Amino acid sequence: MNTYKKENFSKSIGYLFVSQGLIKILGLLYSLYLINKPKFGDEGNAIYLSAYQIFAFMLTFSSIGVPNAVSNMIAKSDNYSTLNKIFKSSIYIYVLVACISSVSLYVFSDFIANKFIGINSVSYNLKLLSPIIIFTTLESIYIGFFNGIKQMKITAKIQFIEQLFKTIFTISLVEILSKKTNNPEVLSLGATLGVATSIMLSFILCFIEKRKTNIYSKNFNKENIRYKTIIKSLLKFSIPISLGAMLVGINRNIDSFCVMNLLGNKIGKDSAKKIYGIIASKIDVLILFPLSFNITFSTALIPNISEARKRNNYNLIKSFAESSIFMSLIIGIASTLGLYFFADEIFYLLFSNAQDGKNLLKLASFSIVFSVLNQTFTGILQGFQKNKVPVLASFFGTISKVIFNLIFVLGDYFYENGIIISTIISNILMFIILYKEVRKNIKFKFKRYILMILLAGIIMIFFMVSFNKIFIFLGVKRKISFIVSAFIGIFMFFLQILCICKNFGILIKNKN
Repeated sequence: MNTYKKENFSKSIGYLFVSQGLIKILGLLYSLYLINKPKFGDEGNAIYLSAYQIFAFMLTFSSIGVPNAVSNMIAKSDNYSTLNKIFKSSIYIYVLVACISSVSLYVFSDFIANKFIGINSVSYNLKLLSPIIIFTTLESIYIGFFNGIKQMKITAKIQFIEQLFKTIFTISLVEILSKKTNNPEVLSLGATLGVATSIMLSFILCFIEKRKTNIYSKNFNKENIRYKTIIKSLLKFSIPISLGAMLVGINRNIDSFCVMNLLGNKIGKDSAKKIYGIIASKIDVLILFPLSFNITFSTALIPNISEARKRNNYNLIKSFAESSIFMSLIIGIASTLGLYFFADEIFYLLFSNAQDGKNLLKLASFSIVFSVLNQTFTGILQGFQKNKVPVLASFFGTISKVIFNLIFVLGDYFYENGIIISTIISNILMFIILYKEVRKNIKFKFKRYILMILLAGIIMIFFMVSFNKIFIFLGVKRKISFIVSAFIGIFMFFLQILCICKNFGILIKNKN
């Protein structure tokens, strides 16, 4: 049994940030493999990712709000008996919901594939993923427990190993199947099986970690708190989060419906499938890359703000929130500038066998800064237990997404560009709602942060463009030139950020 003490906020961020870096490298590795695999390609990705997005949507009913709900309750308790009751209660309620979701996905898989997505073969992938909802929910409960006791190191390790399994199994299964068939439908099943296997093994790892971990608690006395009270608190916290996640899931699945059905009726199903494959497998992968790093802040914010609120330590809450917002702006602005100005080079580097979609990436890059801030603002508000505001923001964002998708796709104006434009509008609307609510609770120097980071970002792009041109002029290969120039630009960017932090005192204070 390992006895441990709680990690401070900076350590939690550090563990999760490193983990997410490794996870995204592995994720990018197998995504690039699938995209550039001649027998898989955009069509295989359209099938595989359509199924996965429906699977992710079904998870909103049973597991999306679970880690945050569990970590929030556990962070506010220092009683060993209560911690165990919270853990057991979460298993009782969320696994029950997971079983209902799992059965529903299996039963309605044919209907979803045929009527909603418009790709019949997706039903097989959905059936394969349906029981995995239960394992994902159980894993979410364990992750919430580890986050609540401020052991993000364990969370980081589990998430990294799951991604490692996913990469190994997905590539291996697709490679084995590709030697026997050229059918992208069969290959997509292999990729889906790889995901399913990795999630089951990850759950087993969670179980092992929980078994060998001894909770550090000052109070081991039995507390007279009823399971009914705990369950009510868990549901009160998780239901709004799940509703918000469900709206985000609807938001994403709107694209598959509009592309495959509305756009498919205009340009043909095969052409529409290719466009959706480009958006889902290339654009989304690159756009979600910075978001996966940024989510570390919202993950760590919830238990830390909850505990600080319990102690009425406003200065500590402000420190957590300000530092997270500042870091989110760094990620968002740098990613937006980098993807916009170097979309051609990124596609040439990553998708050598599938170059379509560069202009879509340039357009989609403008959504990143709003998306990362929305993540962080949501984490801050959930730490304050103001879960209804993110739901409201997601609701209006989803409505706007539907309206503008219909306008752009049915109106013969932008086609696939309209899908991206409606996403940007949706994110901006959500940002406005969340920003106003966060400002009511915490005052921070938002405009100053934006100007300082934007200036640093422009200088970064100047160095990257200049060195890239110099290297190409000297005869350096295009891919090597871009990689070296990118490292130089990023190095200069972070030197500037360190100077900003030092001169303006934005570095986080480690006083937990």
